[in-house]
Amino acid sequence: MIANGFVWALYGHLAHLPNVKYANMVGIMLGSYYFKEWTAAAAASVSGAIIYHKLAITWIVLMNFFVAARFPRKVATEIVGKEGVFVFVLLFASPLSALKE
Repeated sequence: MIANGFVWALYGHLAHLPNVKYANMVGIMLGSYYFKEWTAAAAASVSGAIIYHKLAITWIVLMNFFVAARFPRKVATEIVGKEGVFVFVLLFASPLSALKE
């Protein structure tokens, strides 16, 4: 949720869409709170998963900063927007994978 909020907030910034940007900044804060609570509650049983989640969030944020800084605004907006759709689909698909078990 943190990564999804960050990607869409960055997209809103690049595309000059303040409603998208600020709504997803709230999503980043709420996702961070949820992640903090989840890591506290599940620390012993899924410590490896917590590390992978932190690494994934870090890489997504860093790579998007790189894209925003190195590419022209129009190209960066396209890349970040398509990535946002991809992450959004993953968020909806991940609970469905748990149904198979």
